Amino acid sequence: MVASALLLVVATAVFTAVYSGLRLQATARQRAAATAWADHLMELARNQPYDAIGLSSTGAAIDAAVAAVPAGDTDNPDLLLRRNGASSCLELNTGTAASPAWERLVVADWYTPPNAAATCGTQSVNNDFHMLHAGGANNHVAAGTPAVTYSGWVFVTWAPVEGLSNVYYKRVTVMVRFPSPTGGISRLVRASSLFSLGYVPAPSSPSSSTSTSTSTTTTITGPTTTTLPASCTPNAGDTEGPAGSITLAGGAGYTNQTSLAISNSVSDRPNGSGASGMATLQYSNTGPTGPWLPSPAAAYAAVYAGWPIAAGDGEKQVWARFTDCNGNQSPAVITDTIVLDQTLPSAPTLTGTPRNNKIDLDWTAAVDPGASASGIDRYRVYRSDKGGATPLAVVTDTSYSDNGLTSGQAYTYWVTAVDRAGNESSPESNHYTGTPG
Repeated sequence: MVASALLLVVATAVFTAVYSGLRLQATARQRAAATAWADHLMELARNQPYDAIGLSSTGAAIDAAVAAVPAGDTDNPDLLLRRNGASSCLELNTGTAASPAWERLVVADWYTPPNAAATCGTQSVNNDFHMLHAGGANNHVAAGTPAVTYSGWVFVTWAPVEGLSNVYYKRVTVMVRFPSPTGGISRLVRASSLFSLGYVPAPSSPSSSTSTSTSTTTTITGPTTTTLPASCTPNAGDTEGPAGSITLAGGAGYTNQTSLAISNSVSDRPNGSGASGMATLQYSNTGPTGPWLPSPAAAYAAVYAGWPIAAGDGEKQVWARFTDCNGNQSPAVITDTIVLDQTLPSAPTLTGTPRNNKIDLDWTAAVDPGASASGIDRYRVYRSDKGGATPLAVVTDTSYSDNGLTSGQAYTYWVTAVDRAGNESSPESNHYTGTPG
């Protein structure tokens, strides 16, 4: 009897140890999967143009999501949201319950930073915002039976920049919830990243992270400094703002890129010794009253690389404003336009005629479709033995003669069309094979 009791105690201890170990292993695996999914959602944010970083939901939709949280769902990330009674702005607690840090949410119908407006009011819906708040593509269903659902939430807020008053960058906070493998409480993995055009100042103290939270800073391509030029000294007699012009993408007129180089041909007035010199620059895709980026303004330079424009074929307009070292702002509207064309031309139809030591190629004229078509600019002729990386020839006509060929040897060709925006047709033309005499 005593031996049986001892055996039962030992068996129970072994079972408990094994069960606890398996439970810890399962939790670790699910936490690792949730962390990987949080990293995936953050990478999707990093692949967005700066203007697209914002929640596609309206404030009313977010309010409804908060109201719909079940009473027993105590770790739902939407419980970290509130509507500020003074400003009527939706806010997210990016701190802790004991030390809250409320940051204004960037939503489709309200996206002005706190330094631009103290209160929130409905704006026209910003269709450029591409970040989904919850559900849908944010969720991940693990393979296996039964499948485990990892629920994802994304929040975009205006984060104050430490050490700079009235300066805000966009913060993307991602939360992924994974269920306990034994049906217990759910757990959260959290990641956070700052997004900005231009230089991001270093924090005054090292940032900290835990196993469930990371904080990084992402800089969208742009100027590398916000420091004023060394020669920038005030001049009491300078009361005029800078004047001049900007040029998008070198004045090409058309582009297939949503990241542009802006050439600045601007000088301070009055010309000569009375000018204090150029100081800063900012741009806007919205209008002559902003909002303006980078924030804070970047130091003036002849070229600003990597300005993002919204996707979608059509004319894009960029506004600019500049200041001199006395703080005078450019008084006149400075702007330029460019047509974004990302629609590929149609594929030509290729035919050929073998002759003595040459092959004459002919193809149909390609069509550049779309309301914002830039038009066909040139054709690239490829030959298989030359490879597909470098064309054999680039011509503007719809014919080409390949001379100096070896009699009796077969040659294979294909042609692509390129429009003025730089789009190359895909698929390419049919392949033609001919043997010269």
